[in-house]
Amino acid sequence: SGALLLLSARGIRWPGEHLGIRISGTFQGLALGYMSPVTALTFLIGGLSLLGSLTYAATRAYRAEVGLWLGILVVLISFVLLLGYFAGTPLLQGGPIIYPALSTSLGFLCLGASLMALAGARSSAAAQLLEGAPARGGTTLLLTYIVLSVGMVTAGYLYYRNYEDRYRAQVQQELSAIAGLKAQEIARWRQERLRDGAQFFDNPAFTDLVRRFLQAPQDALARQQILAWMERAQVNSEYDLVRLLDPQGEVRLSVPESSAPITNHLQEKLGELTGAREAILLDLHRQDPEATGHMNLLVPLPPEGSDTRLIGVLDLRIDPRRVFYPLVNRWPTPSQSAETVLLRLDGNSALVLNELRLDRLAALTRSIPLDQT
Repeated sequence: SGALLLLSARGIRWPGEHLGIRISGTFQGLALGYMSPVTALTFLIGGLSLLGSLTYAATRAYRAEVGLWLGILVVLISFVLLLGYFAGTPLLQGGPIIYPALSTSLGFLCLGASLMALAGARSSAAAQLLEGAPARGGTTLLLTYIVLSVGMVTAGYLYYRNYEDRYRAQVQQELSAIAGLKAQEIARWRQERLRDGAQFFDNPAFTDLVRRFLQAPQDALARQQILAWMERAQVNSEYDLVRLLDPQGEVRLSVPESSAPITNHLQEKLGELTGAREAILLDLHRQDPEATGHMNLLVPLPPEGSDTRLIGVLDLRIDPRRVFYPLVNRWPTPSQSAETVLLRLDGNSALVLNELRLDRLAALTRSIPLDQT
C-alpha cells in the first residue's frame, strides 16, 4: 500500500496493478485499472492498525490502543467517502486524482469495524481471556473475516451487476435516440438535394434554353445563360461538378471544365430516366478502387408534347467528403468510441459506405462478410 501510494503521488502508473488483465481507456479523464491514492492510504492505515493489534503484548499495551484509533480513522474515512456518494458527488470527483469506488468505501467500513473490534478486545481486560484461549479466539476472528469477506464480495458483485444493467440500458437509449436523429438528418439532407434538382426539373425557362443550345450549339446566348444556371448550382458546396448531358449521354457543358468520363454506373442509370417525373439521387459509388466515391443527382429534362425522349439530363455530382460524410460522422455528445456506420448489402458482405473514425479510407472499400459473426 505504501509503494502504491508513493507511485500515485508521483503520477506513476505501474502496469503491475492490472494483475495481467488487459485494461485500457479512461473514465471521466482518469486512467482505468489503477488504485486511488485515498484507497492506498486507507489500506496503509488499516495495515498499521492490524500490525498494532497483532504485536500486542502486556508490556506493549499502547500498540493495541494505536491500532484501535487507526481502526477508528479507517471508519471515519469510509464515512466521508460514503457521504459523498449519498450526496451524489463522490469525494475528489472531477479532479485529477482517482477517487475510490462505492464498493471500496463500503469495504473500508467493514474493514474499519473489524479492526476496531480486534484492537478493542486486545486493549481491554478481555485480552487476558483471549490469551488464555488462542485457538478459540483465532477461530472466531477467522469466521468473522470469512463472513465479512463473503458479504463484501457479494454486495460488491450485486451492486456492480445492477450498475452495469442500468448503465447499459441508459447507453442503449442514448444510441437509439442518436440513431433516430442521424436517420432524420440523412433523410433531410436527401430531401434538400432533391429540391435542388426540382428547381431545374420544373423550370420551363431552363428546359427551353437547353433545347435551343442542343439544337443549335452555336447559340452563344443560350450557352452563356445555361452556364450561369449551372454555376449558380455549383456554388453549393455539395456539388464539385455540374454537367449537361445530351440524350446519348455525351457531355455538352461542364462547370467547372472537366474531362472526367461518364462512369458505367452513371451510364446505366441514364437509360432508366425515360418517363421519370422527378430528380433521382444515385447511391454512393466509385468507378475503380483508385477513384473517389461520389453520388449523382440526375435531373431529367422532360420533352414537349407527346415526345417520350428526354431533351437532356443535368448531372450534379456530389462529393460526400465535403458535407455528407461530416454530417454522418458528427456525434452530438463527447465520446471516445461512438460513430455512425452506413452499410449496404453487397453480395454476401456488408459494404461500408462512409469514412470510419479509425479508417478514413474505408468508404466503398471495406467489406464485412455476413458470416463473420
